[in-house]
Amino acid sequence: NKFIDTTTKKLAFTGLFIALTFVMTIVLRVPSPTGGYINVGDCAVLTAGVILGPVYGTIAACLGSVISDIVAGA
Repeated sequence: NKFIDTTTKKLAFTGLFIALTFVMTIVLRVPSPTGGYINVGDCAVLTAGVILGPVYGTIAACLGSVISDIVAGA
């Protein structure tokens, strides 16, 4: 069934982009004068949006960023 194949692929890529966003956000953090930090996780967020589309890209970006903020203690 073509629907199942497409959905399965999108879910798999969504999981990969969640992990990629998390890793890219945690690995390189540069403190900013405003109290937060600058990271390269935004590159993964934008890439997820372009490759996965608005729905799955948003899910990947939100979950990856939230998990990294929780782990970082923000």
